[in-house]
This record gives sequence, structure tokens and C-alpha cells, in this order.
Amino acid sequence: MQIANGQALRNAYGEALNLGKSPSNPKVMIRADDCPRTIESAQALTMGMFPNDDGNNTAFEVVVPDRTVDGMEPNPDVCPAFSAAERVFLESKEAREHVKNSERMREKIGKITGRSDAWMNGDPANLAKIYGRMLDCLMSHACSTVLSEPKKLPTGLEIGGDLWNHIVNEATFWSIGRYQVTPDLLRYSIGPLIRDVFNDLTISGRSFSLYSGHDTGPMGEMLSALGLRWQDSGKLCSSIWPSFGSMLIVEFYSDNSARFIYNGRVATADGVEECRGKSTCNVTSVLDHLRSLVPDEAECQNRSLDRFGSNNFLAIFLASSGGLLTGLLLASCCYIFLARGKRSKKLVNMEEGESLKGPNE
Repeated sequence: MQIANGQALRNAYGEALNLGKSPSNPKVMIRADDCPRTIESAQALTMGMFPNDDGNNTAFEVVVPDRTVDGMEPNPDVCPAFSAAERVFLESKEAREHVKNSERMREKIGKITGRSDAWMNGDPANLAKIYGRMLDCLMSHACSTVLSEPKKLPTGLEIGGDLWNHIVNEATFWSIGRYQVTPDLLRYSIGPLIRDVFNDLTISGRSFSLYSGHDTGPMGEMLSALGLRWQDSGKLCSSIWPSFGSMLIVEFYSDNSARFIYNGRVATADGVEECRGKSTCNVTSVLDHLRSLVPDEAECQNRSLDRFGSNNFLAIFLASSGGLLTGLLLASCCYIFLARGKRSKKLVNMEEGESLKGPNE
């Protein structure tokens, strides 16, 4: 899948970004966290973007920061203020309501799994963990590309059933929806990575950056940070768990406009006031909004955001799932800076199953 995605990205943007035949620094930067599956996803996409015609493997560098300094996922080591903001969320009215309203379904799940004590523990911190772990387990059984046996799910937890949908919805709230409840939590989780992306823009000659992470970071945070909403359905993108093979593309054009494409459908960045309801909007407004999400040094012990440059630039964010979907891409987010005003139609409204097109609602 990722090789095909890389090939499609090259077809759409290779010429505009003058990527060349190999991923050479400083034009290309590839970064992953220290999980093997995220590194493998980055490798596969890069191989698709930079095919070697002679059949030999092309060597390229992958930047893998130490976990204690990596902001790809929410990380209290990188931004200590995140922990306090997370506690505010866990004590919020919305969190307490989810605890109360989920009690009946949790009782059923506990009986089916034989873990009633764990599922009836109404501590919000417990639910934030247990729903995510359960979803990871279910997805590993449901996904045909995961080599796990047996594939059959316990009676009552079948795909598309009431409990399945409940688990997906609750996991989405506790992992992604929380950023709509506690805005500071969003800043302290995604802010450090946004700072890194802006710093990328200051590097002379940089055209392409690839960040390979997880569905819970950076994908979920990026959907929330931009407030993305599908233009055709009006549905909030962050209300749906990033599905297998999802991709978010953000195009920045030389006419100072930006466009957002998520899973092959144009999305509006409703988190940016000037972009609400618009298929394209002002680049400066988008960048100013993202810049506002970067905590200053006093808040988060991070450097202030440097002024960005004007290179044509492409940054890709890949997201592999949690524990059991080892080595497989779950979702990706892509920023594209292009020096032309013509809108690309190659990556919009592609047929289901094509490269760059993941499942929707």
C-alpha cells in the first residue's frame, strides 16, 4: 500500500517539487519514531516515490529521535504541561458524562471478555486506556492484512454490531475527541511537532519531509488542530477513527491559497476562522493558526517558533496503529507547498481502493 501511495505522490507532485531520482538531503528529510512499523511505513512510501530503475536498493537516511525528545505523539517529556492538561480533561464534565453513559455497554463488554472488573472501573483514566486497547485488538482481528489467527471475534463483538460501534466511538472520544474538550491539551500535544514542521520550512533547499508516526499522533491531533470537516457531508473528520490507509493532504499554492483533502474528499479547515466552509482559503491564515498552537518556552520548555521560509515544500505524516498492527500503515497526513496556482485533480475523488484513497465514514 505505501509503495503505491509513494508512486501516486510522485506522479502528482514529483515534477512540481523537482524531487529528482533519489531522496537526498537537504531536499528530502525522512523521520519516524522509534517503532519498527513506523520506520517500515516510511521506507515503503519513500521507495515508491523514488523508484530505482536499475533494480538496486537505494540507501537513504531516516531520522529517529530518542523517545524522550520526540513530539510525534503526545509526550510529557517533551512538553510537561501536557500532563496537567490531560488531568483537566479527565476531570471534565464531558469525560464524566461518557463514564456514566457507557456503563450499560461496558457491563456487556466485561461479561463477553471476562474482564468485568476492568470494564466497570469508572475511572476516566482507565477508560481512556481500555477502550484504545480493545479497539486495537478488534482491528487486528478485522483487518485482512494483519496476519493473526483466529480471525473470528467473540459473539457480540462482531464487526458493525452495537458493541463494535460503541467501542470505536468511545475510543475515538478518549483518544481524539478529547482535544475538542480541552484546547490546551491540543497545544501541548501537537505544538512541538508543528514547531518542527515550521523549522523544516526554514531549511534552504528542503522540498519534502516525511513524518511517520501513529493514528493517535500525529494524525488525530492534526485533524483536530485544523478542525477538518468533509465539505460534501459536513461531518467532522476527527469524529471518526482514522481508518486503514487514510491520508490527509494539505496543498499550499503560490497564489496564497490552501486546500485540504482527506481520504480523497475536499475538507474545510473549520478550526481556522477565515477558512470555515471554504474549499480553499488563505495560506497566511492557516499558518498563523498553526503557529498559535505552538507553546512558548515558558509554557512547554520549547523554543519559540522560528520564522518560516518560502521553499516549495511537502511534508508527509504517516500513522501506524498501536500494538498489534505491526508494520502496517493506518493513516497519513500530508502537507504540500506548491509553486503553482492550478489545483491538482489527481488526488481528489479517486475510486475506492486506489492509492491515497482510504475508507471514509
